[in-house]
Amino acid sequence: GTGDGRLLEVLAPLYERVVAVDRSAAQLAIAAERVAQRGFDNVDLVEDELDGAAALRAVRQRSKPGADAVFAGHDHVYERLDVDGVPYFVDGLGGAARYEFGTVDAHSRFRFNAAHGAMRVTASEDGVDYEFVDVDDRVVDRWRDGRACARKEAP
Repeated sequence: GTGDGRLLEVLAPLYERVVAVDRSAAQLAIAAERVAQRGFDNVDLVEDELDGAAALRAVRQRSKPGADAVFAGHDHVYERLDVDGVPYFVDGLGGAARYEFGTVDAHSRFRFNAAHGAMRVTASEDGVDYEFVDVDDRVVDRWRDGRACARKEAP
């Protein structure tokens, strides 16, 4: 989920459009306050489950021609999914107790919960590399978007 919006402070200045999803209206209210304080007019907040109809609709409609990637951190696992050609990354292994996996989603392409870690995203003019790196600096999963990236200066 979006939580209190801290990740939005990292993503919003770098991306043209950010869709933030959380099932909690209270968390979205905190995130909305943070977004307003920072003046981010490119962030859409959606109350829903990550794979809910409203969230999927927001990703498809508010991003033109569609999202490049979707990030979530609520579940304390790492999982990469492919939903209609868009990679979804569930990155919840930052330090809290790890969850066990339940039923495998049909969109799932890679799952990991053996150790804590974090996403490392590297963008260049040649594309974007998305990696999940464990606490021992081992790359556990890698996905590459080979589409060329437009250069955008950081604020």
